[in-house]
Amino acid sequence: MKDALLVKQIESLRNILVSMRKTMEEFHCIVLSLDKIHRDSRQQVKGGSCHLNMKQLQQQIGIKPSLSIAWIA
Repeated sequence: MKDALLVKQIESLRNILVSMRKTMEEFHCIVLSLDKIHRDSRQQVKGGSCHLNMKQLQQQIGIKPSLSIAWIA
């Protein structure tokens, strides 16, 4: 009787650990996604705050504005 109870408890513990592992893997994917979002947003902030040089300003607001502006990060 004790052995059957012990086997059942071990099986239950194994199921809990498998479930925890799956949950941790899902959280890991979420962390990786958040890290990528963080890196991308930092890169956008850096790119958005760069100063345009004179040639880029002329291309943007000159006599013949260009749609293909080279952004320098």
